[in-house]
Amino acid sequence: MNGVSFTKGCYIGQELTSRMKHRATSRKRILTVTADNPLPAAGASVTRGGGEIGELIAVYGTGGFALVRLDRLEESGGDIRIGEIKVALNKPAWLA
Repeated sequence: MNGVSFTKGCYIGQELTSRMKHRATSRKRILTVTADNPLPAAGASVTRGGGEIGELIAVYGTGGFALVRLDRLEESGGDIRIGEIKVALNKPAWLA
């Protein structure tokens, strides 16, 4: 219906309207991480193809959670690593 312009300058309610439009486009997600070897402590960088894509936020042995930028995950190629350890990020099917 074009009742709201996203290209116009400032208007009352702009911040709220913009947040509602972009609420499903979060760039970061928490994904599960699995590896064959024990993972390093939380805070380690998650890399792919030499570029940083996220951060390890919780670890339990060979598994854990990482906060990952989805756009960097998709655009870069190569193995996903935390330090020298090759890992797998498990992206749920519903996250498409």
